[in-house]
Amino acid sequence: MKSNISNKNKVIILFVSLLNSYDHLVTTLLYSSTTPILEDIIDSLIKYYHQKKDIGKAHDKRWKRTVKAKEEGIIMRQE
Repeated sequence: MKSNISNKNKVIILFVSLLNSYDHLVTTLLYSSTTPILEDIIDSLIKYYHQKKDIGKAHDKRWKRTVKAKEEGIIMRQE
């Protein structure tokens, strides 16, 4: 079934439905190209999500090591 919604409007709908944590990315994507293409925007959002997830995992591992070291009485330098 064909949609009557234009590509530009689909992009806008997608952007306004995102969480506030994506605001910076949305701004970058809006001003980085003359005509945002929905498929490209979706690809960028997926890449951004995975980057955030990987950074979060690395942060969690570092946090767990720090907590474990403190529990064992080891003093660690701040990274």
